[in-house]
Amino acid sequence: MLKGVNCSQGKVSLKDCLECATRCVPSFVVDVYFTGQIRYYEEHPQFSVSQITCCLRRSALQFTKDYFVDINTIVAAVNGTLIHKGLSEYFKTKQGYLSEYKMEKKFGDFLLTGTLDLYSYKTKTIYDFKTSSSVKPWYRRQLNIYKQMLDLPVEKLAIVLTNKKFSVVYVEEDPVNIHERLEVLNNAINKGILPEPEPSELCNYCEVKEFCTPRVTIGKV
Repeated sequence: MLKGVNCSQGKVSLKDCLECATRCVPSFVVDVYFTGQIRYYEEHPQFSVSQITCCLRRSALQFTKDYFVDINTIVAAVNGTLIHKGLSEYFKTKQGYLSEYKMEKKFGDFLLTGTLDLYSYKTKTIYDFKTSSSVKPWYRRQLNIYKQMLDLPVEKLAIVLTNKKFSVVYVEEDPVNIHERLEVLNNAINKGILPEPEPSELCNYCEVKEFCTPRVTIGKV
C-alpha cells in the first residue's frame, strides 16, 4: 500500500512531507494527490479498470507491498487530475455527452469499476484524455475495456492527447479478456501467485520496481 513520498530527503511519510521545510513542490499538490488516492480506493471497492490496464504484477505489488511514490509522479498525476476536472466541468454544461461517467460491471465473481472520461451520444464515441505526447499500448487496452463495460452503442474509440496541443488518435477495437486479468490479479493478492511481468516504458518509473525481479528498463519514457 502507498505509504508516503520518495524525495530528496529520502522516503518520508505523508505527514512529514506536508510539514517539510524543504519544499520540492507546494504542499497542496501533495495533498491533492493523496486525497485523490484515498477517494480512488473508496470508490473502487474491489478492482478498477486502471488496475488491470497496465502490468498486473505492478498492480499486485501495489496491493501487497508498502511503497513510496516519487515527487515527479505526484506532479504528473495532479496535472492529469486538474485537466480531467476542467474538461468534466465544461462538458457537464453540454448536451449530448456523458462526462466522468462511473461504471461498474460484474465479470464472474469480480466487480470491476471505472470512470469513463467522455462519451458522445451523437457520434457514439468514447474519448479518453491523456497528458501525454504519444499513444501507449495500455491506453488502447483501457479504451477497449471501457467499451466492454459501457451499456451503450460504441462505434469509435478515441484518445485525446493534451500534452502540448490537443490531438485525437482513433484506436482499433481489440477485445480484452477482462475476467482472466481479474482472476490473475486476484490470485496474486490472495494466493501469492505473482503474475508474469508485462514489460513496457512504465517499468522505468514504476513505484514498486524495487520488489520486481528482474528489473526492466525499456526505451525512453
